[in-house]
Amino acid sequence: DLEYVFEQNDQQNKDKDGQEITSTKKETIQRLSQELSVDMRGAISPESPQKFMQLVRELRSLNEKQLLTVFEDYHQNVPNQDPEKTTEEETVKKQTRKVIIDALSLVGTKECLGAVKKLVDAEKVSDDECEQLLSGIALSI
Repeated sequence: DLEYVFEQNDQQNKDKDGQEITSTKKETIQRLSQELSVDMRGAISPESPQKFMQLVRELRSLNEKQLLTVFEDYHQNVPNQDPEKTTEEETVKKQTRKVIIDALSLVGTKECLGAVKKLVDAEKVSDDECEQLLSGIALSI
């Protein structure tokens, strides 16, 4: 249900002044993104869309610095680019990063736009990821 992507909630704005992301919120974001990553490798469960919307809501409650911190957890320095030699850990990390990028593109806040701008300026996202982020942002603002 797309209404959740655009939904504003005053409760979500309470944490925006805090500079550090709470460990509970960070764990929730990590858990959701990893569960979605696993779902994407197999059959997508009926709960997957709900988990994704929850991930977007969690990210929406973060300020720019916190969003950058979340993204840094999935910074990609994969030394082995050969798909046949990619380890399971590298595959999971790539897929989880894709989930985070998908969710970031739908957050639709000025904090997220600032974080995406910094990621693009610092060349921490590929051209394809940049295109995906900007396309999603254009639809979510």
